[in-house]
Amino acid sequence: MKVLVTGGLGFLGSHLCLLMSQKGMTPVAMDMWDEGTRHHLNGLNTLLGHPTRFVEGWSGDPELLRRVLGAERFDAVVHLEPGVAIARPGDSLDTRIAQTLDPMACLLNEMENQGVLQLHVASSAEVYAGSIDRRPLTEQSVRMPSSPRGVHHIILEELVRELPLLDAAWRVGVYRFFSLAGGHESGLLGPLDARELQQLLPQLCKTATDGLATSIRCDLPTEDGSGVHDFIHVEDAAAAIVAGLQTANTYGDSFTVNVGTGMATSELDMVKRMGHTTLRELAWSRRFGAPGAAPCLVADMSYAHEVLGWRARKSVQEICDTTWAWFLTNQTRVQAT
Repeated sequence: MKVLVTGGLGFLGSHLCLLMSQKGMTPVAMDMWDEGTRHHLNGLNTLLGHPTRFVEGWSGDPELLRRVLGAERFDAVVHLEPGVAIARPGDSLDTRIAQTLDPMACLLNEMENQGVLQLHVASSAEVYAGSIDRRPLTEQSVRMPSSPRGVHHIILEELVRELPLLDAAWRVGVYRFFSLAGGHESGLLGPLDARELQQLLPQLCKTATDGLATSIRCDLPTEDGSGVHDFIHVEDAAAAIVAGLQTANTYGDSFTVNVGTGMATSELDMVKRMGHTTLRELAWSRRFGAPGAAPCLVADMSYAHEVLGWRARKSVQEICDTTWAWFLTNQTRVQAT
């Protein structure tokens, strides 16, 4: 099975390309070229023992897509490119909508022209981020974004949801990823872009080495006052996409699924767990936030288990251990950000 993976050298994309190659699939990674993608490409080549197929560019380039999709037969596209619809001062509503829709419309148009009618799209639990419901969230839970990124994901979900209704030949999988974390045990693949490095676990790794406190919000209506998350190892998330590719290819189904573990872990509990991994007492400082953030984002995984035949296997402790291994391998790079 040959698959074009947009954003294929990012955090999730690099782990997905590794797993697909190990499963006998043929991934072709498409991504913009920078220090992070270069690092992940080198890591993939080292882990696989052979060059990873790579195309420099992005899904908003119709000529590139036409050339790539037209040169050989692809069975599917996995769209992992990060959203660009992040509000900037002065951006008009038209601009924000165009930033979301134009690249996807370009991708869908070229896929249809080349007869590639299987698409798998990364969405996010940010579509639920304004929810005050502290129960595990099902795929039918009310979508209530609290950020432009959450709105971006909802727009994409609505756009691709219509495809099988308009043409029954389309197969579409949408994956609402909860809190992606961890890394490859070798330390060669992990979170490298600026937004990923601002997440809790990379910040706790920095605290373990420089002693500067990690700031944690502690005014939420949860047991310890900190946010409660569903942390899922990035390798498990990649395995969910592989299961989705196999499901769509075998059974011809379209679906939208949550991708998490169903396990709740608070940020303060994660401080303790990372302290156990790093053998350090990690400093943290209390902060207060604006109203509107969801106190608890945990997935109900019943439907995903049924549709994909997949379950997350990595524990929270394995997430901590592999994050620390990644940090020790890339400490100079991370500390410079």
